[in-house]
Amino acid sequence: GIRGLRSFIESNSHELLMSHKLTNGMVIIDGLNLTYFLYNTASLASQDYKYGGNYIHYAAVVKRFFHSLKKAKLMPIVIFDGGYDKTGYKLATVFKRLESRLENCKNASKFGLGSGLILPILAPMVMKDILQEMEITFVQSLFEADLDIAKIANYFEAPVVSNDSDFYIYDLNSGFITLDSLDFNIVRKCDEPDGLSKYYLDCKMFNIKNFLSMFEGLKREMLPLFSILMGNDYISQSLFENIFNALPIMIEKRNLKNLKISKRHHNMIRLLDWLRNKKISEAVKFLLTFLKTHKRDDALGSILSTLNFYSSIDKTSILMQYIPEIQVTSSIKLKPIEALHLPDWFIDSFCTGLIDPSLMNIISLKKLLLLPQVDDLKFPSSYQSSVVLQKFLYSLFCFNKPMTITVYDRFGNNYGKSFFHVNPKKLSLKTINLLNDTQRQEELLKCINSSIGHFNETQDSIKVIIQHEDKEEEFVLLSLLIKYWLEVSNGLFLENFLAFLGLICFYHFVANNKKSEAIVDQKARKLIINNFKKFQGNVIHSNSNTFKATIVHHFSQFQSIMLFFTRIQSLLRCSFKPIHIHNYLDGNCLYNLTIDLIRRPQPLLYLNILLGRKTLITKLFNFLVDHIKKDTQLQRWTDKHQGKVKQKVKQTTFVK
Repeated sequence: GIRGLRSFIESNSHELLMSHKLTNGMVIIDGLNLTYFLYNTASLASQDYKYGGNYIHYAAVVKRFFHSLKKAKLMPIVIFDGGYDKTGYKLATVFKRLESRLENCKNASKFGLGSGLILPILAPMVMKDILQEMEITFVQSLFEADLDIAKIANYFEAPVVSNDSDFYIYDLNSGFITLDSLDFNIVRKCDEPDGLSKYYLDCKMFNIKNFLSMFEGLKREMLPLFSILMGNDYISQSLFENIFNALPIMIEKRNLKNLKISKRHHNMIRLLDWLRNKKISEAVKFLLTFLKTHKRDDALGSILSTLNFYSSIDKTSILMQYIPEIQVTSSIKLKPIEALHLPDWFIDSFCTGLIDPSLMNIISLKKLLLLPQVDDLKFPSSYQSSVVLQKFLYSLFCFNKPMTITVYDRFGNNYGKSFFHVNPKKLSLKTINLLNDTQRQEELLKCINSSIGHFNETQDSIKVIIQHEDKEEEFVLLSLLIKYWLEVSNGLFLENFLAFLGLICFYHFVANNKKSEAIVDQKARKLIINNFKKFQGNVIHSNSNTFKATIVHHFSQFQSIMLFFTRIQSLLRCSFKPIHIHNYLDGNCLYNLTIDLIRRPQPLLYLNILLGRKTLITKLFNFLVDHIKKDTQLQRWTDKHQGKVKQKVKQTTFVK
C-alpha cells in the first residue's frame, strides 16, 4: 500500500469517510486481503498464530461473513492475486514481508509468542473451498489483482472492499470500503417508508472526489505520482526522499480546511499541497533533477510504468470472461498474454482460482517463495518433508529443455535460497491431457508412495468398519497423506501421530452432524463431543507447561506435504475429491491433545476412551493406527524431542 495514507484518512474520518448502509447490490472484494482479515478476526480471541492453523474456527468466521452479506442482499465477487510479473518490481517488498514473517515465526518458536499475524499456509485454500461450497463467484488474476478489482468494480458500478490503501487513489465510481470499517457481525434492520424491512451492514465509505475537494486544484491523475513519491509496493520511498527538502516547509492554514495533521503526516500534506495545479510532465521533470544522471532513465521507466498501470482502469479485464454475472461479448472475450506459452486449460483453471497463484511465479520468474512456518529452529525447514513432491511439481513446468527453479525457504535462522535442477519428462502441463482419469489418479498417488490398489483396499476396509456405503474418498486420501507424512517426517513421535489421527476421526465422523447420524448414536455422540471439549479452548502455558515448538513443527511438516500435494492435484485434474482441511484440523486442539497424551502412561488406551471405547469410531481409529503405522516404531515424547540433532540441508546465497 501507500505509506501513511491509510492512517491519515482514518485520523480524518470526519471529513474523508462517510457512514454508509451497505445493502442490496454487488460488492467486489479483495480476496487475499479478506483472507488475512478474517483469519486475524478468527484468531484475535485465542492468539493461536503459533499453533499452525485454527482452520475449523477460521472456516466458521468465513461462513459467517458471507452469510451476513447474503442476509443484507449483497452479491459478492471475490478476486484473488495471481503471481508476480516478469518485471519483479514488487519482489523487494515481498522479501521484506517474508523476512518480517520469519521473525514472527522465530519469536513464536523460541518464546511461545509473536508480534504479528502468521497466516497459516493453507488458509487461502480454505477460503476458496468455502467460496465454492457457498457458490460465491471468485476469480484470480494472472498477476497483481488491484487493477482487475478496480476495472470490475467500475463495470458493475459496485464498491471495492479491501484494506489495501492503493484503492484510495483509484478512480472508483462507487467508492471504497475498508474491511476494518465493515461490521459484518451485526446485520442491522431498518423499516422502509413502504412498510417493508431491509437489512444492511454498517461501514465507512471513501470517495476520491471528496478527498480531492480537500486539496483544491489537485487533479486525480496526479495521485499515482503522489503514491510513487510517498513510497508504494513497487518503488522504494528512499528513491525520491530528497524532494521533501525542496518543498515549502509551511502550509497555509486556509489550504488545510478542517484536516488534522500529525507530525508523521506533515510531509504527505506538503507533497499534496505542492502537487496542486501542476501537470504530470512538469512534476516528473522536476523530480528527475533530484537523481544522479545515470539513475534517471531507470527512474523514469519506473514512474511511467506505474502511471500507466493506474491509468489503464478503463480498459477491459480478461477476468470478465470468467465471471458468470457478466455476459461475455466479442469485445471483452480476450485471451491473456500469448508469451506465457501455456495450455488453455491451465489459464482457465488459474483464472477461476483452481490453481495456486504461486505457481505463476514458476512460469514468470522461475522462482517459488515459501512462506515461513512456525518450526522448531533446531530442525531443518518443515518444507523439507515435501521435497519429493516439489520436484515432481517443478517437472510439470519443464517442457523442452532443462530448467532451474530457485526456491526460497528458511535455512537455520535465515531466509535463503536453494536450486532445483529439472529435466524434461514425458509428463508435463502440455501432455497431461493425453492421460485418462485412472492414469492421472495413479500419477498423483505415486507422488506419496501409494497406488490405486492401496487406495481401493483402504477405502473398502473403512466402508466395512463404519458399515456405511459412503465412499469416503476424501478421508481415504487424507489417511494416505498421513502415512506419507509418517514415512518422510524427521522424528515424528507417538503422541503427535495419535492425536492427529484421533482428531480427524472426531471431526469427520462425530462433530460432523450428517456423518455421525449414520455411524454413532446420539447418546454416544454427546459423550464423545463432551470428551473433546477440554482440548478445544485456548492453550495455557506456565513454567511447567512451556511452549513445545517440536509439536507444531511436525504439524507444519504435514501442512507443507498437504500444500504441494494439493498443487499437484489441481494440475493433474483427476476425479479425486479435494481434501477440505477445515473439516478435520484445528491447531489449538491438536496441540492441547498432544500435550495431554504426553502425560498419559497409555495414550492409545486414553484415545479409545475419548472416542467412546466400543463405538465404530474407535474401531476405525484403531484400524488406521495399525494400517498407517504398520511396523514403524514411533518413540514416545521425551524432552530430547525438543531439539533433536540437526539434519544438514544444502543451501546457497542468502537473500539480502
